[in-house]
Amino acid sequence: MKSKEKLPSLYHSVGIRIETLTERLDDISLEKSPTESGKTLVDLFLKGAKRLFELLKKNSEYWLDGARDRESLEGAVRKIGNSTAVLYSFLEYIEAFCFEKTRSEVILPLELLIKKDFPEYKDDIFIFYPQWKYNFSYQNLKSDLEKKLFFMTKKEVDEFFKDVPGRIALISFPALERNNILSLVILAHELAHYFDRVPKFPNQEISNSQEILAHVLIPNEKVRKWIEASKKLDPPSPSVPPLLVEMDHSSRIISKLERSIPYWLREIMADISATRYFGIGFYLCIRELFNLIVSPLDSPYPPNSKRLKEIALEIVGTDGGFEVDVMERIGGDINKDEKGQVEEIMQIMKLDIDSDDKLLVEQLLDQIGSSQLNLRQKKENLEKATIKIIEESISNALLAIKEKVRQKIPLDLCLRLSKDIFIASDYLKNCIPPAEKLDSQPIEKPFIFDIRMILNAVWLRCLEISKELSITKKSNSEYEYSIKDYYKKLSILSRIALRAIELSNFHREYKPKDNNLLEKAYEENKKLITKNIKISKAGVLGKKEIVSLMVKKNIKKSIVVTPLLDPRQITEASLDVTLGNVFIAMRRTRLPFLDFRKIEEEDEPVNVYEFQEQIQLRPKGNIILHPNQFILGSTLEYISLPNDVMGYVLGKSSLGRTGLVIATATHVAPGYIGTITLELSNLGTVPLSLYPTMPIAQLVFHRLCSPVKKGYAGAYAYSTGPAFSKYLKKSKIMDFFKPTD
Repeated sequence: MKSKEKLPSLYHSVGIRIETLTERLDDISLEKSPTESGKTLVDLFLKGAKRLFELLKKNSEYWLDGARDRESLEGAVRKIGNSTAVLYSFLEYIEAFCFEKTRSEVILPLELLIKKDFPEYKDDIFIFYPQWKYNFSYQNLKSDLEKKLFFMTKKEVDEFFKDVPGRIALISFPALERNNILSLVILAHELAHYFDRVPKFPNQEISNSQEILAHVLIPNEKVRKWIEASKKLDPPSPSVPPLLVEMDHSSRIISKLERSIPYWLREIMADISATRYFGIGFYLCIRELFNLIVSPLDSPYPPNSKRLKEIALEIVGTDGGFEVDVMERIGGDINKDEKGQVEEIMQIMKLDIDSDDKLLVEQLLDQIGSSQLNLRQKKENLEKATIKIIEESISNALLAIKEKVRQKIPLDLCLRLSKDIFIASDYLKNCIPPAEKLDSQPIEKPFIFDIRMILNAVWLRCLEISKELSITKKSNSEYEYSIKDYYKKLSILSRIALRAIELSNFHREYKPKDNNLLEKAYEENKKLITKNIKISKAGVLGKKEIVSLMVKKNIKKSIVVTPLLDPRQITEASLDVTLGNVFIAMRRTRLPFLDFRKIEEEDEPVNVYEFQEQIQLRPKGNIILHPNQFILGSTLEYISLPNDVMGYVLGKSSLGRTGLVIATATHVAPGYIGTITLELSNLGTVPLSLYPTMPIAQLVFHRLCSPVKKGYAGAYAYSTGPAFSKYLKKSKIMDFFKPTD
């Protein structure tokens, strides 16, 4: 027995590290994961940390019982410490993914869509890892952990990894800004690498683009001419043997080809995959991105012009472009303006296809010996010739790439332009989230837009905004105004589009208890609609009037409620609204109070965001409202009222009897567009659990005697969740109670 002898200090330090890791994982596990992948991963690493702690404890018992000497104990502890370090390395990904930086409204439907369209990937763990750089990598999770957690038998391994996928896809992309949805195009591109690099065997990763390297055929005669031209550009010293000169210039071109060709194949393969899966909108958006990023001539990546050409060919190329027949397919469904937009896009793609430098490799190299070009121009010619040689080398490989991508993403999985995408774009133009089709919403089960359709609608709308704001630059101030206006519109568009993606997912998650009752409600609402319904000029709207206004074709003259999860939400004289999934909780801060008088002072401005914390729940999450606690919530429903209709928000008496109060702001202005913020207080004595989609209040509609000239355009317009008070900055009576000198 060694009970009186101290355990080695290494034992204690490793023990502390494992305890710290377990605590951090425990904290993360209490948060709401954006997807099941995150939860699965946290639970797995938590099990791993606990296993390492058990192994450490078992080794200490061996030591105390005299079964191990100091040297063997320290060796075992050191191995456990190394395994702990491996878990810490994975913790970096989990903490980035779980759960604040990642936009769950995007990640959740994207993962569900991939697993639906590609069943072979349904068991993969997806970690969307937002950071300043972007790339894609695969981790063989089971293989990595199996070696580090010291299992003794196969039975132990099988039990530990039960129901846990062996592969983890780490998809890294720039952190999403809520006011710039254009950054999602990079996520689409990085996700496309996933289709390229899925491992074929449990312990072996084989990249499809790497396999295609076998199709590369380097034109040796043109390489020979490149070497001769390179010698002219960089004449060797007479003292250097000719063989060394030849080897030097030859190694330059060979190393350039060896370095660049894999990049070209991998990036073009991802571009083509993303284009087929995410549609023509991906092309439009990546084109805008490439306008901001200049690709240097000496970069190993393919030039932007080459990438755009290959993307455009995949869309409208005569050898299998998935949109080559777009006008024949949808020309009869779309209006004149939409046809014009399609024709404009086709023209842009034609320009990208024809954008290649017409000079041949030989012509570019021959000009290097000319005295008419300066040194910089000659170097540019050499780089252009290199690019041409790479293009010629991979021409067969590109055909193989297209064939593989078309097998992976056949025509039925491609997102092709449709009337529905233009409808969604029109909703965005009117600041309505395109989560579902609105015209038949209360009378039949609506068509739900998926994330790819919404993104295409957004990217089409961005093209429209650019055209609307394109002005002749008469002055700097006019140009700056146009740019500011563009980013303001982009910010609103991005918020609404992200909300649309989230709301469409809520629609898919919603499962009514009785579908027969749902169908019966649709039929009853359908009977209420008549051709010449007369709505009184003033007064509260009944069910018949509400349904009739909801099915109007003109969005500006209709009542919009999206999502309408259940037609039974429309009652005899009101609309039941449900609770959203975003909340603002008030919190204590180091500031003693919120001073209304100093909030606008320039020398000591008060940041109101120090007083609040935003909480975002998944569709099946919940939040606890404690006695005497106050939080801001919002309706799940995003509404749009015509200029002759206003609304009142009334709390439900059945909830009021539990102590839940929907406070003060009951008035919804004519022409208002956005979600409705709800001030929620628990005046009871027991905590209340609140869930997204639970009925929370009633919205009563009131017709005005005459419409207002301009709909609501105040500080809370286009809200996509609860909005904190903007009274402090917007109040017109602030001057009356500001402190005086």
